[in-house]
Amino acid sequence: SIIDVGAGYDIISYNSIHSTKLDRLIEVKTYRGNPHFHWSSNEMDEAKLRMDHYYLYLVSYDEMNKEGYHPIIIQNPINYFKDNAEWQTSVDSVTLTKI
Repeated sequence: SIIDVGAGYDIISYNSIHSTKLDRLIEVKTYRGNPHFHWSSNEMDEAKLRMDHYYLYLVSYDEMNKEGYHPIIIQNPINYFKDNAEWQTSVDSVTLTKI
């Protein structure tokens, strides 16, 4: 988001042509190779708050220009990844703050 880089999502849109309000929040992540991405605590907090209105679009950098390509679209990623044996979670950074 150019307007608010701390919003927790990249794009706000309409979920369908019948939507009367902006009701689809989209976070876009690109990857190379096997699907993987870094998800900030701010993005996860927004996903928890917005639930079914929050979408994660996983875009393969290697495949995105191929005809017929479609990204992986995950609605309510907090719920989707909870206890999902197809995905592995690893902690790769820690924030330290001087007090």
